[in-house]
Amino acid sequence: MRSRKALLSFVLNTIAQIINTIFAIIVRKLFFLRLGADLLGLNSLFSSVILYLSISELGIGQSVAMCLYRPLAEHRTDKVQSYMQFLKKMYYRIGMAILLVGGLIAPFIYRFTDVSYSKDYIAIAFAINVFSTAIMYFFSYKKILLSADQRNYVLSAIQIGYKLILNLSQIWILIYFSNYYFFLIVILLCNLGENIVSSLYFNKRYYFINKKNEQCITLDTEEKQDIFEKIKGLLLYKVSEYVIQGTDNIVISAILGSVYVAYYSNYSLIIMVLFSVFSHIGYSSMSGLGNILYSDKQNLTGSFSNLLFIQHLAFSITSCCFLCLSNTFIKIVYGAEYVIGLAPVILLTLVYDLRGYSFGLESLRNSAGLYKEDKYWNIFCAVINIILSVILAYKFGLSGIIIGTLFSYIIKELIILPRIVFEKILPKNKIYWYYSKFAVHFFITLLTGSLLFWIHSYLDYDSNIIIWGIDAIISVMFILLINIILFHKTREFKYFLDIVIRNFNIFNKIKAKMHE
Repeated sequence: MRSRKALLSFVLNTIAQIINTIFAIIVRKLFFLRLGADLLGLNSLFSSVILYLSISELGIGQSVAMCLYRPLAEHRTDKVQSYMQFLKKMYYRIGMAILLVGGLIAPFIYRFTDVSYSKDYIAIAFAINVFSTAIMYFFSYKKILLSADQRNYVLSAIQIGYKLILNLSQIWILIYFSNYYFFLIVILLCNLGENIVSSLYFNKRYYFINKKNEQCITLDTEEKQDIFEKIKGLLLYKVSEYVIQGTDNIVISAILGSVYVAYYSNYSLIIMVLFSVFSHIGYSSMSGLGNILYSDKQNLTGSFSNLLFIQHLAFSITSCCFLCLSNTFIKIVYGAEYVIGLAPVILLTLVYDLRGYSFGLESLRNSAGLYKEDKYWNIFCAVINIILSVILAYKFGLSGIIIGTLFSYIIKELIILPRIVFEKILPKNKIYWYYSKFAVHFFITLLTGSLLFWIHSYLDYDSNIIIWGIDAIISVMFILLINIILFHKTREFKYFLDIVIRNFNIFNKIKAKMHE
């Protein structure tokens, strides 16, 4: 049941991301043509700054989600209600805090950019972005319970409709109005609509949460203390993660200029879409792993090994394709002048693959709530990222900034995180097993990517998106075939194949019933 829910969630999320990717390419192209690279760079800068504002969430939702695993497994609706009432109050306060801080920052945000627009224009645009982010906290606390209860597939289904409406509305605004304010207001309204729909489903599915006729159940002192202990541990983790992820655009804008942010964000968009699809493997499994931690711990290592292989398969295919196909794609869609070169792409590929492979560890760590163990290392990684990115930016340009990010993730994801998981959750002696798995998977990805890159060095179709699409399909099948040949006898591959076959049979049965 756990694997079926995870796969259903993954399939629906993949459909949502495919729809969003197709339209996002169109929207981005229209944005370039109608509003220009300056505003696109400004928009990416806003996203990075708002990422820092969202740090006020402090991991509260994730901390409560960890506390929900046990009462959900034990069907303790009274405990679920008490945790959700607590989360609701905290999220309302967070939404108000983001509105307040964002309002204070808005008059000064122009100092981080070199675009030619007026201070007032930039401040108003930023304020709309802030309001769009803050208002979601008045609804999104409900999504925490849906995720903890392994119902991400519901959120993914809603996302499909939301993305369609949002992207079609953006295209209409860009074609007929070419107005950045209208573009932002559409995002705000669609975000609000998506959260309202999710909220309506939540109210129907978990009707007991907001019962007014019964005395409100409150958390006792020990339970609140447990949440705040988790929040303390998550705080520095979240800060470091936001610094590492959000620094690049700000450093690029400050040192290289806002136009470079627009160039870089084309590649960031591709990576973000890939992460949204394939990181969902880890996030969909997180609630399942949380359930195993409390009900079936003896099978935890085997489940983790299966997850590692599935993630390797996903990120090996996509990282190799990103390396070989991204520059050609950018050249076809946006023009040769927007290509950032081979060196930054190689570095971005390494960052992407490293982060992707660590999602299994992150899922285990998140399920167990282990954050205080590396709080000082998180600060160190964040500081190192900023220092290296700034210093290397002057020497190596864009590549230097990405090197700073890569170095931080090597320390964070390849050294510190495995040590925590294999000391606190999995058997300590299994850490060498994990590193051997990583080495094998990374070597296969490196070898496959190098071979695919060598093949692509003989191809030239810089202006044909159809041939590019065919090339992408062939590349995926090529990498998949290599992995099947190498892993077809392993237990993890047989597990993966069994899931695919079982769920394919389920879809066939559903399809047959629909035609009866």
